[in-house]
Amino acid sequence: MAETPKKIVDEISKCFTCSSLCPGKERIYIFGNTSHNFAEIIKSALNIDVNCYADDSKSNLFVCKTSCYKRLLKFQRAAEKVEEVKKEIQDAFQARPRAKRLLRPTDGDQETISETQSSLSTNRAKASRTLQFINSSAANTSSTLSTTCASSFCSQPLLACANPLSYVRGAFSPILQIGPNYRVFPHVETTQDFRPPLTSTPSRSSVNLKENQQVRLSVQYPSKNLNKTLQGTYQNVGKAVAHGVPSRIATAVMNCPPVRNHIIEKVMKVVSKEVTGLCSKTNPSLLRKTGKEDLEKFDLEHVCKEWRERAPVFYSFLLTSSANKSTKNSTWLGGLALAGSVLLKQRNCEMSATAAVMGVLLKSKAAEASLCRFNKLKLTNSNQHTLRTLDTLGENHDSYLIKTRERISKENAELHLLDEKIKSLNNLHATHLSSALTCNCNQQLSALRKQAFELEKSTHPGFVISFDNLDIQLQRKNMSMQSQNRDYHWVNHQMIENRVSGAHLNSKGPKTNLQAVSNLKFLPKLEDQQRQRSNYIILAARILVDYFDALAPLKDACILHIPHKYTNEMAQKSKKVVLF
Repeated sequence: MAETPKKIVDEISKCFTCSSLCPGKERIYIFGNTSHNFAEIIKSALNIDVNCYADDSKSNLFVCKTSCYKRLLKFQRAAEKVEEVKKEIQDAFQARPRAKRLLRPTDGDQETISETQSSLSTNRAKASRTLQFINSSAANTSSTLSTTCASSFCSQPLLACANPLSYVRGAFSPILQIGPNYRVFPHVETTQDFRPPLTSTPSRSSVNLKENQQVRLSVQYPSKNLNKTLQGTYQNVGKAVAHGVPSRIATAVMNCPPVRNHIIEKVMKVVSKEVTGLCSKTNPSLLRKTGKEDLEKFDLEHVCKEWRERAPVFYSFLLTSSANKSTKNSTWLGGLALAGSVLLKQRNCEMSATAAVMGVLLKSKAAEASLCRFNKLKLTNSNQHTLRTLDTLGENHDSYLIKTRERISKENAELHLLDEKIKSLNNLHATHLSSALTCNCNQQLSALRKQAFELEKSTHPGFVISFDNLDIQLQRKNMSMQSQNRDYHWVNHQMIENRVSGAHLNSKGPKTNLQAVSNLKFLPKLEDQQRQRSNYIILAARILVDYFDALAPLKDACILHIPHKYTNEMAQKSKKVVLF
């Protein structure tokens, strides 16, 4: 038979697929320079092999750019997507847990079992339609009774090892009467087999369904289709949008950290916009009105009502932060209005109506009444609670002073004991005549003096107590014999710990008699004069930069503190204890 000649295309100016006339700029040649294999795409879509046409007409085959070109590309993407889904299904099938299968029967029972295999199905059915039991009256025939027990995914019959009645002699069935030749499974030999029974139920294995889930998003634009596979927490957002429940969408979005951060930023912008509107001059808020009539009519409830209407998100934040179980149904709270007023005044100092009212209340001398008012606004505690707080703060206020006094007393006692030992050893040393005893006494005296010196060095640096007089006059508004004016004269004591210890100095007596000291001891040496000159330079530099503006830029170069032996100790903060 001769070979079939190749087909020849007569109409070379028409689209190959839709046969529409196209100008030269609207043509996409099938065998031209393109990244797509249109010959394979057309063969897959139309089942037509364009390679069968004549070689001289191949170069003229084209598809229209406006419609057929896009359709072929769309078909190619869809085919690739189908192949991808097919591969995913195959991978999932290969990764599934294998179900346990029953053992296959022997070759001798193959013919008998094949008749029973047709009655078992892989699909579950009702209990009254699936199981088949052999009638006792027709045990040797092929007639069966339909019942239900197909719980296996395999079409294999039960073997002898899987027959529960084959292990117990005389076991009976509640369905049929017991006969001499009765067998539940006629094709199974009644032999004793004590092997463990097999089951068709697959073993349960933990499968992480979340890892196998994939959420894809498809958006159809007029020009193209956009397909995306969502990953991570974006999968929950996609599933929530697919179900369409608003609360579920909101929960999924808030559980997605990247989206949650942007939502919080948007909400903060809404709050900022609302607060800016409250602080504007074009539509002034109640907190901007500080005139006489406005302050007389001022009410915190009206302030909350204004926020609820003009700044609902800002008011919701305040209400959510301040409400509890007992006040969750309240529409306004005094403490809420006061807290919001403080925040708005921090943003704009002109929002001062609430601050003006609070200032008037504090200006009055009724401190107890003011505490009660502020307690209702949750600004302060009650008067009784404030008094208890003062007692708590004043409890054991002088404990540090008591501990310091006990430490100094203990150290002084130890020093006094060492002094007594040194005196007794000196008296004993004066009575010694031999040189050996004298040397031993000198060693003991040296050890005691060193111990006393180390103890003096480690003792408490000491403290001073400063005090100041407090004179208070209490005048009665209505004076009587029982209620008179009173004068209080108090002294405020304060303990200040020494930063430089003077324990190493001798406080028992002078070093020497002043009359025995020569005048040469008081004359300054050359080192003293140089040190004094340096100190004067530092003091003069401070004065110059303070009083002359031209030298002010040199202020940072001046030495603020004259260096001395105890510079580090004096740079520390003094420890003070108020004694009252």
